[in-house]
Amino acid sequence: MLNEGVVKYFANELQLINDKQVREPAEALLGLAPEYFLKIPSSTTGKYHPIDENCEGGKAIHVKRVVWLVHELCAMDASSSLEHDLAIAAALVHDLFFKDIPEQKHSVDYHPGLIRKYTAEASSALPHYADIVAIAERHSGRWEKNPELRPQQKLMLDKMLHIADYVASRRPVHISISNAIAPNPKKG
Repeated sequence: MLNEGVVKYFANELQLINDKQVREPAEALLGLAPEYFLKIPSSTTGKYHPIDENCEGGKAIHVKRVVWLVHELCAMDASSSLEHDLAIAAALVHDLFFKDIPEQKHSVDYHPGLIRKYTAEASSALPHYADIVAIAERHSGRWEKNPELRPQQKLMLDKMLHIADYVASRRPVHISISNAIAPNPKKG
């Protein structure tokens, strides 16, 4: 069942992805978001993340901020168009699944690996699925307990997503997202 609410919520961020072969799997992955996604706070304990993310809808606000930071890091690094698009797609889906079962009160430590678990059957044949999910799975950095899901130091996109996620989750950092993400004017 397609979660159209999540796809619609991130419509501007999806427009940052120029390549249709990357945008379509990103949209398909967002469409697989659990019902709770737009309702949960960014931090289930309230200890982390900016105050305005520790409320209903906070996780979605966090993702918008991470996307904006990744977009800016790609511009700073002069990333190729494909790298930019893959990084944006991975940022959009990096926290898509935060609980292993919807009834869980808190997030699970192994949440980065949940995206593959819950989307592979429906999406793995899509172009760039493997690239998007691999980058998204490695966003937790040194805090990831599974060594296979730690960012690969040689892969800049892994590092960009990890850095963007880390910066966006710091309590003293506030990034206004009201007009931060606008559709890409270069896109046809």
